[in-house]
Amino acid sequence: MKKFIADFGKTQQGMVLVYVTLVLVLAILVIPPILQFGFGAHRSAQIREDRLLKVYAADTGIEDAYFRIIAGNITDWDYTIPGVNGSDVHVKIEKKTGKGTYLITSTANNWDGTTTTIESQTGALNFNDFLYNVMSSQGDIKIAPGSYVYGNVTLNGKFVPKSSSSVILESGGNISNNVPDWPDPGELADHYWPQVESAGPIPYTSPLTLTEESITLGPGYIDGNLEIGGQGTVTLGGTLYVKGNLNVSGPVRLELNGHTIYVEVSVDKIFQEVTISGPGAIIAEIDVHFLPHQDSEEFIFVMSVDGRIKLNPQGSFFGSLAGIAEIEILAGYHLEWVPPPEDENGDPAINFPGGACTTVRVLYYIIRD
Repeated sequence: MKKFIADFGKTQQGMVLVYVTLVLVLAILVIPPILQFGFGAHRSAQIREDRLLKVYAADTGIEDAYFRIIAGNITDWDYTIPGVNGSDVHVKIEKKTGKGTYLITSTANNWDGTTTTIESQTGALNFNDFLYNVMSSQGDIKIAPGSYVYGNVTLNGKFVPKSSSSVILESGGNISNNVPDWPDPGELADHYWPQVESAGPIPYTSPLTLTEESITLGPGYIDGNLEIGGQGTVTLGGTLYVKGNLNVSGPVRLELNGHTIYVEVSVDKIFQEVTISGPGAIIAEIDVHFLPHQDSEEFIFVMSVDGRIKLNPQGSFFGSLAGIAEIEILAGYHLEWVPPPEDENGDPAINFPGGACTTVRVLYYIIRD
């Protein structure tokens, strides 16, 4: 019988050829999609990076416009910033109806002819209008008999002058409902807190009882209520921020010295025996009960951001009042608006957001490709 002997060498060579063929087929089928996927992913990443570079360039124009608005130094309303992330950025600033409101358009023009535009409307944190009314209120204003008010009055509620009270408007002034945009407590707190945070807490404990001495308070903050009493003089050396209520009594002289007292809760009472001098401002988030004697005609601004003001000064008060809920002037007093002091730019030299302000409110921010 003839024996069959298999040639395994030749068979193995044939199998290797099959394997090689299969690998080549698989490579042809798999590698191109993988390469295409990798190229696509790289291209997508490149597109995203290019878009981000243009967005960041356009945002640079928006931030530059914010800075100019904050500084109160808009000399160019339509200008170009060259060479930002490979783009020239065209910025246009338009002042809208309403003081302190601006429309900013910033367009990044890339080398490849594509553009990205950001549009933002912003309101500068500017509440100067309050300083030019003798009284501003979102609510009612009540004036008791025998009281005299000189200046412009604006309110959204009822104006209730009692019999024999008098409101004398300045030339060209009127009683109107043109109340300025009202700040939120948080907006004003954000304005004043950075002025005192680094200074730290004031090294006095409350109640602070004076014994015929003179002390300086501020810049700094009181972490709680502040009660001042006794006899002596308190002079502000900077912003005084009170994280509670404020109460001043006794034959105390309070010299604002051009600075501001900001109170997170209420000015419970600044009593009748207290003497106060300006210029300066006293602002509380809730109520203000204000009774002191003002010994000069220098401008003082008193504001209740989210409450009411009750004013019965000993003699005359010179300055401006703003209360969101209500302003009440008790009997027999003289309230007169006087111009606030001004800086070299003609802005009010009062530590109150306005003029060369330090903050803007972003009303909207839209990215358009």
